[in-house]
Parts: sequence; C-alpha cells; structure tokens
Amino acid sequence: MQIFKKALLSFFFFFPFILLTSCQPKGVQTLDLAAAKKLLSASNDYQLVDVRSASEYESGHLKGAVNMDVNASDFETNIAKLIKEKAVIVYCFSGSRSASAAGVLSDNGFKTVYDIPGIMSWRNDGAELETQSNVAKANGMSVDDFNKLIQSKEFVLIDFNATWCKPCKIMAPYLEKAAEARKDKILLAPMDADANPELVQANAIDALPTIMLYQNGKLIWRSTGLLEEDALNNELNLRVK
Repeated sequence: MQIFKKALLSFFFFFPFILLTSCQPKGVQTLDLAAAKKLLSASNDYQLVDVRSASEYESGHLKGAVNMDVNASDFETNIAKLIKEKAVIVYCFSGSRSASAAGVLSDNGFKTVYDIPGIMSWRNDGAELETQSNVAKANGMSVDDFNKLIQSKEFVLIDFNATWCKPCKIMAPYLEKAAEARKDKILLAPMDADANPELVQANAIDALPTIMLYQNGKLIWRSTGLLEEDALNNELNLRVK
C-alpha cells in the first residue's frame, strides 16, 4: 500500500510537467533572453529568421536575420529554402507569431528550432538593431511628447497595440466605448508599438496589448494581455471617479 501511495504521488507530481512538455512541438525549444544571447554568440551555425512583416523587419531587426513573414501565404514555400538539418532560430515582436512559426517549422520536419524573445525584449535590453529604413524614427512620438500627453488631461488611457496583434483588435472597440462613456474625464491615446520603439523601450513594454492609465501624469494602473470588457470597466470604475 505504501509503495502504491508513493507511485500515485509521483504520478500527480510529474503529470502536470508531462502535460506542459507535450504541448511543445517536437524539436522546439523556447529560450529566455539570456539563453538566446548565449546561443547567438556561441557560433554562427544557425539560421536566424524574423517572422514579422516586411515593414517591421525594415524598421529594425537582429543582425543577420532573414525575413519570412509567418502570416504571408508563401511562408511554407520560403521555409523550404532553409536547411532542415541545421538549427533555425525564430523571433517576432512579442512572441506569439514566433511560437506559431516554430510549430510550422516542426510540422515541416525541421529537427532543431529555437523560439527566442521578440524585438520588443531586445529593444528593452538596449540591443543594437539593423535597419533598412527610417520609418520608426520618422513616425514615432518622443518621450518628451509622451510625458506631455499623459499630463494633458486628469486621466489618460494609453493603449500600446499593433496592427498584427489580434487581442489588440479585439480590445480596441470596447476601449473606445469605455473612453467615450467617460469622455469628460478620460483621454484615450492608442499607441502603435511598431512606430514607437523609443516609447516601447522607455515604458518596458514586453507584450501586447499593454494598457496604462495615468492620473495627472502618474501611472496608477497597468494591464498586459487580453482583458475582457467587463474587467476593463471594473478597473476603470475603481479608479476614475
């Protein structure tokens, strides 16, 4: 009986781990920023792929990366040009697209795939990026202007988003609705993360959407990820009086 109890306890201890690891596509390893840095500096024996859109890639990418948009219809055609026996390292902006790309690579027979943190994390870490245009610099808001914005009304609701971010698109309509219902008190300020890399770094934005509520220039609430409409209104009702 004692042996049976130990076996049962062992099963319940390891079972969650088995479930978690089984969700990871075969051959795919997800790395944190420190591990990614170590991997990239260890050798050049890998294929580094930026799976964002062409315009995102041009505004700033990791040195040596090639661009293969995971959302493009020719993504699988493009990855067929890669060597299946050689390690592939993928990244995007915040992590969701690279996870999807890693799964596609695994399904297509690539043996070793690394999913590393996105450009958002590298920028926040101060990494020097290669650029092919001045799009981000031309369109972005300065930190000084941002500081003026958050003091322009008693309550300012900043919405860091991106055109490719599905949760951002889901939240946009009810963010606007919530701000409209409180228009005498709240200013809603959508902020395109791709066009504002300086602000992304200054505010340590590491995932989208990120919602930030300021009162008289002071941050009083911050939320990252998809937030349901009721939850959003509850949070605003607690703070906007």
